[in-house]
Amino acid sequence: MKINNLYKILLLVTCAVLMPNSSHAADYPSVKPIRMVVPFAPGGSSDVVGRLIGVKIAASLKQTVIVDNRAGAGGAIGADIVAKSTPDGYTLLLVDALHIVSPLFSRNTLYDPIRDFTPISMIAKSPVFLACNTGFEAKTVAELVALAQKAPGKVTAGLPGSGSIVIEMLKLRGKVNLNLIPYKGGAPAVNDLVAGNVNLLAATIATYGGFVKSGRLRLLATSGPARHPDYPDVPTFAEAGMPGVEYEQWFGMMAPAKLPQPVSNSLGAAIAEAIKEPDVRERFNRLALDPFFVGPREFNARVLGDAARWKKVVDDAGIKPAE
Repeated sequence: MKINNLYKILLLVTCAVLMPNSSHAADYPSVKPIRMVVPFAPGGSSDVVGRLIGVKIAASLKQTVIVDNRAGAGGAIGADIVAKSTPDGYTLLLVDALHIVSPLFSRNTLYDPIRDFTPISMIAKSPVFLACNTGFEAKTVAELVALAQKAPGKVTAGLPGSGSIVIEMLKLRGKVNLNLIPYKGGAPAVNDLVAGNVNLLAATIATYGGFVKSGRLRLLATSGPARHPDYPDVPTFAEAGMPGVEYEQWFGMMAPAKLPQPVSNSLGAAIAEAIKEPDVRERFNRLALDPFFVGPREFNARVLGDAARWKKVVDDAGIKPAE
């Protein structure tokens, strides 16, 4: 009798342990607030996108979404936190293209940017704009190249992370040596750019905030295939005499590897709904961001394709990942 009772107790305990896990996906999200890690400092483009989408996801899923900025190491600190988290849908990572770029510049990345994550969806995309502070003497890309060739290492470029594909392509195509200054995100890099502490930065309009419209920063070129309709006076790199410098910054949502499919579906549906909202599209458009939703399969294909493409740029530039 005692043995039978013991078996009953063990059975009840086992069910109590297993039931939350087995029913978790069906009940999602009902256990706790969703934590969205943004691996850069507040104020940058990733932060803007994350907070805007986070509000909409919270409304759609009827659950609190907490934005957690974990800046440092080109986004690697925040990404590593998510990679090591439980794949239950309560810890997400707002990623941009630097997610696959940063590991190319550093040997210290403790995770695989593809294998250790579940892609959920893309959110938006944008060209990158090369900007300088208004006190910088070069007014065009050609003048910038001439200046940098005349004084190698004198021209400084801020990096909103551990590296920048656009800056590396600029160095490679222009045959120039720039002094690279890494930052914990776009916002602190922009602040130093406006202050004149660095000469150049390659970032999205969302990262530059209102400094371009107010005339405190000057745009030299865009990495898009054509001029942006909101900035028709800004030439493409090809038009500026540097063909081949094309790059698109994208933003998306990922979770730890092995995220249950039902949870991924719920999150993807919430993001797709958010991107359709008129206020989201209007805000994105003002920041030269193109709302762009694709599901996990297409998103994963984009990640794989860009990873191969940018690795070739890094290899061609002869860049060795830093320790």
